[in-house]
Amino acid sequence: MNRVAIYARVSTEGKMGTDGQRLKGQTVDPQLLELREWCARMKWTVVGEWTDVMSGTKAARPGLDALLSKCETGEIDAVVVVKLDRLGRSLLNVVKLVEDLDELGVAVICTSQGIDTRKDSPCGRMILQIMAAFAEFEKSLISERTIAGLAAAKARGSIVGKVSPVGPVGDARAVVIADWRTRTGGKGLRLLAKMLGGVSIATAAKWAREYVPATMEEAP
Repeated sequence: MNRVAIYARVSTEGKMGTDGQRLKGQTVDPQLLELREWCARMKWTVVGEWTDVMSGTKAARPGLDALLSKCETGEIDAVVVVKLDRLGRSLLNVVKLVEDLDELGVAVICTSQGIDTRKDSPCGRMILQIMAAFAEFEKSLISERTIAGLAAAKARGSIVGKVSPVGPVGDARAVVIADWRTRTGGKGLRLLAKMLGGVSIATAAKWAREYVPATMEEAP
């Protein structure tokens, strides 16, 4: 654990009173203090701290997005948070985020919940697998409700469109990847994954490697 990143989030931040004290709301300071002390006890090197003050249901969070971009470059070994819900409120989204980080070789450690997804932590890995199972169950329930809703709409005579598979194919995929490269210079795989319809970061990286612009000529 040579390089760890600290992440903290609160939904709202309290306003400051005339005496310099917080009137109400929350602050990330207690989380940061706890995480710094934890890392110091473990003698881990903290390479940076990232924070957000917004709901965990928000798809785009500046602090988390910046942290994930750092993870994509291979500069971080683990992300340390106080609780797993700091990464997000939805179980599906949190599990997907943890799995994406796992594919990048980055562990997630929750200091107050005993969750540790490092390869050498069997208990932590088991907890991750249980979470993934519950997330898959939740996904199945959502799918069943969606199918039931479509069937009901069809029975009422509504026009129901065909559900497209996740991720564009063929020329459409190439257009998305080309647009991403133009906008970002080929950086930010999490953004690309979103642009490709919500595929995993690993899949987005694979497709980006496979795509060769039509204007590029093969070297002799």
